[in-house]
Amino acid sequence: AHARKAVELAPGSADAASFVFASAGLPEKAIVYSERAMKLSPKYPGYYLGHLGHAYRLAGHFENAIAAFEAYEARNPGFGLVTLRSHIARADVLI
Repeated sequence: AHARKAVELAPGSADAASFVFASAGLPEKAIVYSERAMKLSPKYPGYYLGHLGHAYRLAGHFENAIAAFEAYEARNPGFGLVTLRSHIARADVLI
């Protein structure tokens, strides 16, 4: 409830709400808020893609997670955490 209220009061906080929902085990809501954050800020920072990829992975949408992590990696080459998460999502597909 607090995350939703924060977004109502400050729409720019949609990415923060996404992070909160993912951390709370609500990945589908996290996806909605990540996508909203990206629409609200067309020149969004790359880490929005990382949050989206993480939410997709938690929700079991592994192909979408991989795509989001690859897009993040393309914007931030050499950022090890994103590369690691991308490989984890690929492993999830195989399991």
